[in-house]
Amino acid sequence: SGWTKNARGSGIRAGVRPPGRPGMMNAKRLQEKHEKMVRALLKLPHNKRCIACTSRTTPQYVCTNFNTFVCTTCSGVHREFGHRVKSI
Repeated sequence: SGWTKNARGSGIRAGVRPPGRPGMMNAKRLQEKHEKMVRALLKLPHNKRCIACTSRTTPQYVCTNFNTFVCTTCSGVHREFGHRVKSI
């Protein structure tokens, strides 16, 4: 019937991925696509400096709460406020 048991004894369909979970290749492609989009946004003139301190250094982080690019120093300040900051 195509059903098999996993280690916990619950039935799973052989060769069928659970719904809502993309395959590893799809997840990798999606991650690469997102990375390209972020890099393209970082090249825009108004994104070439930190939004918080307007330093001339190229931002290395994204504050996902505000969708802004920030420098290393300001990323630490944003983290102290509990904002989510990701390295790029």
